[in-house]
Amino acid sequence: MSTPTLVKDSDSPPATPPAGRAHQPRRSPMRWFSDFVDAHVKAAFITPALAFVTIMMAFPIGYTIFLSLHSWFGSVTRPPFFLGLGAALALHREFVGRGLVRSLMLLPMIATPVAVALVWRLMFQPDGGVLNDILVSVGLSPSTWVADPSIALLCLVLVDVWEWTSLITLITLSGLTALPHEPMEAAAVDGATPWQRFWYVTLPMVRPVVVIAVVFRLIEALKTFDPIIVITQGGPGFATETLNIYIYNTAFQYQQLGYAAALLLVFFVIVFAVAGLILRFRRGKESA
Repeated sequence: MSTPTLVKDSDSPPATPPAGRAHQPRRSPMRWFSDFVDAHVKAAFITPALAFVTIMMAFPIGYTIFLSLHSWFGSVTRPPFFLGLGAALALHREFVGRGLVRSLMLLPMIATPVAVALVWRLMFQPDGGVLNDILVSVGLSPSTWVADPSIALLCLVLVDVWEWTSLITLITLSGLTALPHEPMEAAAVDGATPWQRFWYVTLPMVRPVVVIAVVFRLIEALKTFDPIIVITQGGPGFATETLNIYIYNTAFQYQQLGYAAALLLVFFVIVFAVAGLILRFRRGKESA
């Protein structure tokens, strides 16, 4: 009769751990952070910049709304959109030196607004200003320019037109460059005149780009500040005091910060509403 063999505990197979409770090595904090970044790499790159921009925008807006609810004491010009469109159509044609002319057209837009305003203020000087020198040289009487309440605002419109027409030109020119040539060629073959080709072919195709340019230009015109404050300070009298200049004077000259904040909210609503109407007009034209 054989003797049973005893099995030692050390020779027994290891016990199988229950399902779902497999042993996992503990990850170090640095390893966990690295795995998290790898799994969310897009968010890891975008989140810091997005958070910074959000904070920088949210705080001024929130603080302005807060001030508008408290009594704390402490303009609009119509931009010549067709001028920019006309310049874009002219620059879209082939001619000698077109690249140089296009570069020169951008100079007013890239110049510092305050520097531009200072130059124009010197040109508007009644005594020694270059504009009066030009008038005298052609036999006309000199003008007081921005010192005359009846034409001061028109002088500022001239400065604004000179500085920002190139923006409309640049945006519209990019749209014209992207247009297909076949519709224009087909219209020419059918006997359409240059004006008919522009009005019935070119303008409808470039209208979405023009509308975007109008929105940008309108917002820029509504918030025009530097030329007015440098050249006229809102004067003479109140002849050139636009809404944003009035808000500035209310806040920093009269120290009515709460009232100025409320005006800023009204100003924001006006800009938002006008831009929304223009974009809605564009969508309506496209759907039609």
